[in-house]
Amino acid sequence: NATRGAGIYNDGGSLTLTANTRIRCNIAQGSNSPVVGGGGGIYNLNGDLTLTDVILDQNETVSTAPDGNGGGIYADLQSGGSLRLTRAVVDNNDASAANGGGIYLSKVLSSSVASIVDSTLSSNQATNGGGLYIQRGRVDISGSSIVQNAADSLGGGGNGTPSGKVEGKQEQ
Repeated sequence: NATRGAGIYNDGGSLTLTANTRIRCNIAQGSNSPVVGGGGGIYNLNGDLTLTDVILDQNETVSTAPDGNGGGIYADLQSGGSLRLTRAVVDNNDASAANGGGIYLSKVLSSSVASIVDSTLSSNQATNGGGLYIQRGRVDISGSSIVQNAADSLGGGGNGTPSGKVEGKQEQ
């Protein structure tokens, strides 16, 4: 258990996780401090995070927003960095008192990269954005499945604030 990034905390570094890596059953508890908590599985602050053939499952946050955002992944890219998922599985993560059960993506700069390719976001739950919550910025999604996620309020599969944008590509 930790306040942020109970499984992994990446502060501005370059982190690559590949095949046979599983991040499971971690709990981020948040705090009452001015520092935002969250990221049950991974908390990525302005770093380059690449996940290829990785499974994130059964991670959770137990605080309300903003401390409880991102059951599986909390990615804050306000000063740069990237989030790249390829053939990743983000499954059964919980931010039920906050946003982004699977992934919470915050403040993506135009110079930052956020992409989800050939991946699955499933059975995650949150108050808003059960599978994916985009606070600001853009994420490109291609060849991926966002299925059976649940949200108590807005966006079972995904939700974005007015400045959040999802770009999808039709696969043939």
